[in-house]
Amino acid sequence: MTAPSFDPAGTGLLLALDGCHNFRRVAGWRTRDGRTVRAGRLFRADGLGALSDADHRSLAALGLGHVFDLRASGEIAHAPSRWPGDWQLATWQGAESAAEADITRMMAREGLTAADFRAAMCGVYARFHDDLAAATAAAARALAEGDGSVLIHCTAGKDRTGFVTAMVLNAAGVTEDDVLADYLLSNASLPSARIRFNVDGRLDGVEARAPGALDALVGVHAEYLQAAVAPMIAGFGSVDGWLAARAGIDTPLRERLRKRLLT
Repeated sequence: MTAPSFDPAGTGLLLALDGCHNFRRVAGWRTRDGRTVRAGRLFRADGLGALSDADHRSLAALGLGHVFDLRASGEIAHAPSRWPGDWQLATWQGAESAAEADITRMMAREGLTAADFRAAMCGVYARFHDDLAAATAAAARALAEGDGSVLIHCTAGKDRTGFVTAMVLNAAGVTEDDVLADYLLSNASLPSARIRFNVDGRLDGVEARAPGALDALVGVHAEYLQAAVAPMIAGFGSVDGWLAARAGIDTPLRERLRKRLLT
């Protein structure tokens, strides 16, 4: 992989919020034809159940119109998003992926190594082409046709959110290097994520049993995204083939998406 088109750590893509550790802008990434992703149109985040009043004031300027909540219904019920009552947000739900449950079960198992955890995460990603096809289609359509900016989020803001964001960027023609760079930027918030998800010391316990497991579970790795792409290539010939045939993102929709999302 070549260097991304800019240094993500120095661009201010990450927003410092009280209630989110991985809320950031998706902007500035380059396309294969020399354009860039426009600022202020697409955002991505982790869970929104702990947003503070100060966070609401910070987010008010973003012009959010559409929210894509990729969590399963049980996750949503357990930790509903905290929005001001007067905000008018079109919220998409319906991604009943088992990703969160699978990861939780993994954490409770004994006798696993860090390599086992990484392999299991690849298995989770390998189902995303089915689990998240409808979410990808809806997000692309909202960006191409809707009013207001779009926010995509899940619980940790790195796996399901990482996949759907990567597919939207692919549809817009962003380079493979920059799609991966946006995905890997979740690792910049890794220290905060470790604190947030270390409830009752459970992450410490997993790491003690299997050194390196924490990095596998809480971090993101290029091999995970590659595991998501492999079934697309096997079944549809390419990511573009999957976008058209499975996610319904045809050429006219892609052109509208590029017009709205790119400079």
